[in-house]
Amino acid sequence: MIDFIHPAPVGSVFKSRMEVKAAGLHKHLQAGIDFDKDRIAEAIVVSGGYSEDQDFGDRIIYTGQGGQSAPGSGIQVSDQKIERGNLALVNAELTGTPVRVIRGAGGDKRFSPASGYRYDGFYEITQHWFEFSKDGPSVVRFELIRCEDEVLTPTNGGARSQVLPPPQGVVSPRRISKSSSSQPARDPRVPAWIKGLYRDECQICWKVIRLRDSTYSEGAHIQGLGFPHYGPDIVENMLCLCPNCHTRFDKGALYVTENLKAAVDVVTGDKAMLRVRGDHEINPEYVVHHRVHVAGIR
Repeated sequence: MIDFIHPAPVGSVFKSRMEVKAAGLHKHLQAGIDFDKDRIAEAIVVSGGYSEDQDFGDRIIYTGQGGQSAPGSGIQVSDQKIERGNLALVNAELTGTPVRVIRGAGGDKRFSPASGYRYDGFYEITQHWFEFSKDGPSVVRFELIRCEDEVLTPTNGGARSQVLPPPQGVVSPRRISKSSSSQPARDPRVPAWIKGLYRDECQICWKVIRLRDSTYSEGAHIQGLGFPHYGPDIVENMLCLCPNCHTRFDKGALYVTENLKAAVDVVTGDKAMLRVRGDHEINPEYVVHHRVHVAGIR
């Protein structure tokens, strides 16, 4: 169970942003994203500032800031970047820090107050990605899920197997229910085959994590499964990575070149040769999707 401190009771209604600020919920009178001195997001306002925003009540798809012709104009004229408030939201995602959500009357009428603003409690940022806006330039999207009193337990990496012909996998993974949410069903033979093929050697940094009596690696989907990427659970859409490279790859800090020759560090531009065995066929379409929608590289 996670214990959060609410500056005001959940459901409190305010006439203006000034009252929201006075209640200690959000420091700014116009900006949608509030963050602390460590650049970790603390609160957002959802009030129709970006047409791409989607509100489902317990789940919000929130559009990052920047790139509009004028604040609140709704016209996207340049690509958004991972900076300022967007960086703060990414930092909140990476650190598992929940953010306060304040809904304004300008948002989806099904879940927004008729007037003024309402404090709706804490939401957790589960993922972010890049998407082309209706005007053309890309925007950063964030998925937020209402926090619940539940304990999350890690899953095991899966059993090892001999290197056999690649399994068929699942092109369109069905979704299975898990508590109040759902997730794509996976074929455990797919990561087992990939990890066995490379003998747990990371394809990007070439390192092998050695445990007491075994080695360890992770099967990383190139185009993610489920919302918003809907990639297939097949070997052509998977890499064998160490946990460090896997995390950086999933969060867009690393991407693979379209020719499958190298992995590129988004921050430094440094390149590392990507190791690809002859019997591992990677579909370049999944690589392009990851580069554009996860790493934000055109």
